[in-house]
Amino acid sequence: MQSLLPVLEGSENEKIALRFIETRLSLLKVSYTEKDFSKSTNSHSFSRIIDVLIPGEREETVVICIPLNSQSGSSGEILDHSISIALGLAVIAEYQLNPPPVSVRVLFLGAERGNDSSYPIGTRFFLDTFYPESPHVFLYLDIAGIPREIRVQTGSRELVSPLWMLTRMSQSFRDSKFPFQVSNTDTQVYRTGLSSRETSIAPILQAGYAALGLSQEGKESSQLAEPEKIHALKQVLINFIISFYAGFPEEWDYHFLFFHNPFFDLVVPETEYVIILLFGCVLFIVLAFLRFREIRKYWDTLRKNILSIPVFFLFAFYLLLASSFILDGVLLIRDIPTLWMFHPVAFLLLKISLFLFFSTILFKFLKKLPFPRNGSFFSAASIFFTILSLLTITIINISFAYYFLWSLFCIVLFSMAKKPWLKIVFFFLAPLSLASIIADIFLAPYSSLCNIILFDKLSGNFLFAIIILPYALLLIRIRMLFRYTAAAFYKRRSFIFMVGALAILVSIGVFLFFFSPYSSEHPAEVKAVRTIDFDKKTNELAFDSPVPIPGIRIVEPDISGTIVLGKRSHSFYIPTVKDYLTTRLYTKAFLNRKTMTVSLGITGHISSIKAELSSDTPFELHDCNFPFQRIENGNSYRIFIGKTPPSELDCELTLPPGKSYSLSIVLTYEDPPDNLDVSIADSTLNYSLVFKKTISFIL
Repeated sequence: MQSLLPVLEGSENEKIALRFIETRLSLLKVSYTEKDFSKSTNSHSFSRIIDVLIPGEREETVVICIPLNSQSGSSGEILDHSISIALGLAVIAEYQLNPPPVSVRVLFLGAERGNDSSYPIGTRFFLDTFYPESPHVFLYLDIAGIPREIRVQTGSRELVSPLWMLTRMSQSFRDSKFPFQVSNTDTQVYRTGLSSRETSIAPILQAGYAALGLSQEGKESSQLAEPEKIHALKQVLINFIISFYAGFPEEWDYHFLFFHNPFFDLVVPETEYVIILLFGCVLFIVLAFLRFREIRKYWDTLRKNILSIPVFFLFAFYLLLASSFILDGVLLIRDIPTLWMFHPVAFLLLKISLFLFFSTILFKFLKKLPFPRNGSFFSAASIFFTILSLLTITIINISFAYYFLWSLFCIVLFSMAKKPWLKIVFFFLAPLSLASIIADIFLAPYSSLCNIILFDKLSGNFLFAIIILPYALLLIRIRMLFRYTAAAFYKRRSFIFMVGALAILVSIGVFLFFFSPYSSEHPAEVKAVRTIDFDKKTNELAFDSPVPIPGIRIVEPDISGTIVLGKRSHSFYIPTVKDYLTTRLYTKAFLNRKTMTVSLGITGHISSIKAELSSDTPFELHDCNFPFQRIENGNSYRIFIGKTPPSELDCELTLPPGKSYSLSIVLTYEDPPDNLDVSIADSTLNYSLVFKKTISFIL
């Protein structure tokens, strides 16, 4: 299997891989079903699906999904997913003679890798035609190479797997002694719906099934040899299947906390989590009762200075808003829009440093305004904002409440402490829970959430202001503590604080202005796309780079030499237009309909083909040998053909006569038949070709 790389959708290598699986199943004397995509309604592929069902002692079924096609790694290398196929075949061999405790279904899925919204086609097509009468759970094996450890995928946007499935998978890994990772932060981000992309198990969760994904975390680094690793991973799957000997649980818990470490898992189910939150609320009420005089004092100071609270919030919001605009300016000056993705933590520190620096300057002016001078107000306001945040986040999603509950607990203890050093201790303890989740978000990084916190002008800064304001108020309270005990330092505190913030600000700024994410060892990927519109007789060669291109050395029939650019994108228009598509038309009449066969002859091996049939007025496409979908205006239909089609292809269209039609064809070559002689310093070139042609006919 490893010698077949890359295994692309519809390619000859994929056909060989399918034949290998079929041969292995025949040797095991296991029956299987093969499906193509001819019955698909909103997509098409020349790939196939192999479906193996092993009846168990119970009707409940564990479905193991295995993608056939290769994908590229972060560095552009082709990843080897043959271990996933080997694991699927190993599970089938395990239960070849002895029935499992529950039924097992293994799916070898083609057409799983793609950039448009129809993917994963294989999973979606299976689910569209799947109507089980018994409960099913799904495991998606997307493992490449021989992994150092496995990462368990617990959900997708707005959806997470049930707790019972995760705990059984965790125990299966521990019993098999195979290293694995489960991220509670991942699960929390999935709940927000702000994950950067859909995961492989998204269509399964959306269809209402419980599902987990298994993928590699790093490459081989342990002492286990390859056969031992495959055996250990196989044992993980076997243990997981065996764990359902009594069937699937009926209660599904989605609002859980799951903290993983190498020695044990700390699991907080929804019921216990609610009890902990209620206990925290009761504890807070008890403390309020015991400190009734202080609570009354806090209430009085809040009531008297109630207008100061929204003013402080607006100050925090506008300072963060100004910081966001400065971050935009950094990206604009560097002309690298994705620079923040390489060092999101540096941009976060820059934003916080800007906020602190601006706050110090603003505070000097605020002292002249009639704001509260008593320290109790700032402690009370901090508690008020934290309670408000806790209530708001509990209504939105109770799973996030514990971050703010910890902060509230520490801030209350801060207000109760009499000694200044003890207040300082609780000040540093209060943001730990929120700091930990923000650190996880920015170190992972979760680009969608990072982008909101750093650059979103309204909701991101509104959220950031709510998070940061209680601690800013506590900081003001601490500064007021030393107003009399260290008078000399107090007079210079603003200057010292401002110089410190400015030093951090300048350090980070200098780093970001001179940092380059690309070099000769890690070159930038420049995309070169040649777009040929045969009807308009245009040939455009467009270059697009994540960083400014210093210059392009190009050798073309109509362009030659070195072109100095200094910008991220540039286009050349070339007069020569080449035809990559030949067509022949055949007509056959039946009753009041006519069938037009458009025979396509394609030059070279294309990656994908798109087709759209249109007319001047609405019409009915009665039939086609490929799936099709009517576009809203009724004047056109999208025809789904798919990736890696054969070079000779017939498209049969059954249409009403007496109208004129246009069939627009778009061919995409990821490995174009013509070579592009181009060199760009410290860059790799990703060259593709898009060819457009329209075939017009009258029936």
